Amino acid sequence: MKSNPWGLTEREAEVMDALVLVGNHKMAARMLGISDRTIEYHSAQVGLRMGLNLNGTIGRKLVLWDRWRRDGRTGDEHLQVNRG
Repeated sequence: MKSNPWGLTEREAEVMDALVLVGNHKMAARMLGISDRTIEYHSAQVGLRMGLNLNGTIGRKLVLWDRWRRDGRTGDEHLQVNRG
């Protein structure tokens, strides 16, 4: 696995990949053979590593992760919307 800019552990990366693939905690937990609570824990840790507060949405984490996996972009410059 290539290293990621947030320093996610291998397990945290697996959790993020599963969440991107299936879209919810329950299915990701089943896919990885772990509990929903463990998925929630790893998701919260990922938010902290990505510099998002605990209220940061899972969607934002998934978008950042998926974008990085696909094209190596970091940060959230690609999430900005022209509000003019």
